[in-house]
Amino acid sequence: VAVDVAVQPELLDKRYDAIFVQSTDAAAAAAWKAKGISLVVPPTATVLPFAERASDVVVADASSPRFASLDDDRFRKWLVELTRVLADDGPLVLLHLGDRAKIVSKWLSSKQRNVDVCHEMDQTSSEGQPYDCGKDEKGRFACVALKAILRPVAGFRNVFERVRAPPELLGACCIHAKYAKKACPRRCTRFSASHPKLPTIADATRQALVLREAPVGRLRFWNVKRLVASYDRSWATSYERRHPTMWHQIYVGDHGFLPDKREWPLALEQLVSKGDVASILDAGAGACSLDAHFRKTGVRSKLRVASFGFYDCSMARVASERGSLVIDWSWVDPLPFCDTCTFDVVFQAEGIHHTTPKNFMTYRPELCRRDPNATSSGREMAKHWDFKSSAAPALSEKQLAY
Repeated sequence: VAVDVAVQPELLDKRYDAIFVQSTDAAAAAAWKAKGISLVVPPTATVLPFAERASDVVVADASSPRFASLDDDRFRKWLVELTRVLADDGPLVLLHLGDRAKIVSKWLSSKQRNVDVCHEMDQTSSEGQPYDCGKDEKGRFACVALKAILRPVAGFRNVFERVRAPPELLGACCIHAKYAKKACPRRCTRFSASHPKLPTIADATRQALVLREAPVGRLRFWNVKRLVASYDRSWATSYERRHPTMWHQIYVGDHGFLPDKREWPLALEQLVSKGDVASILDAGAGACSLDAHFRKTGVRSKLRVASFGFYDCSMARVASERGSLVIDWSWVDPLPFCDTCTFDVVFQAEGIHHTTPKNFMTYRPELCRRDPNATSSGREMAKHWDFKSSAAPALSEKQLAY
């Protein structure tokens, strides 16, 4: 993930995906024109549209208007947000940090618990009061020291990495499994305590195995069992227990070997091979099995692919462990692409009929009409939602004709 970073050839390498988060439509369009994937996230936003641990690497330009105008307190909060979307042991590169380098160094040497790992930057309580870093009524901390989640990388300036499985998170609110269901949002906690023995992207053995079988090594070599053990009462824990066969056939494969994407039609596969389809939006991507299919069949380097949507953070984590970057976005909000950023194909498989109001970050009942003949609220939405209208900003007129 590159935040307010100008497009560089190094960031457009076919060996990995980069999503450029830009403040303006014009900047996003420039990244798109250079064959990158870009999102428009206004500088007033306080969160990035990604799940926790979504990206292997995060690069941000600290001199951009999004960051340069912030006071030190809000800059520290943005530093936490950049860390949130970063994989364990993954590098965070801060360009043009300037005088703030000394401040960040001071924060990282302090034991002060002033980093809120439970609440968004401007989130307030139900009474409208801002959260502080004291203990709540159950004795749980909302905050940890910055060095509990981020540390400098030796030998580099302004390069940091996320701390893997910090024990401090176990005592923070919204983390401990005992309180998770009651205290935390259904879809995602901001920070979770990963399994301490889950091999990260920096693990030497995992790196060697992945590189030995490039480009599919990343799909194979990740620890499914320990990833599931990192989550409590999640989609992953539930689905693995209730549907073990489908869990392997659709989502994680057998020993890393994924079957072909059954919903992906042969006609589109042929168009991709011919070069007639060069960009695809996977709407309702879930664990990004379509992206995995492209990598397995050797056509991923020919495509520009963006993916959004998942049930909860355990599903998004399956995608990120396999090297797929999925955007955290609601079905019912305008897609965050620039006006001229369009795709050759918008692909959707089964996601709409699973989409119910309780899966939205904000419940908006006016989006659905009650239908006594429908058997689930998801089918009500699929029946009454105007998909063509919602997809129009991401499609050209030619594609809408289909």
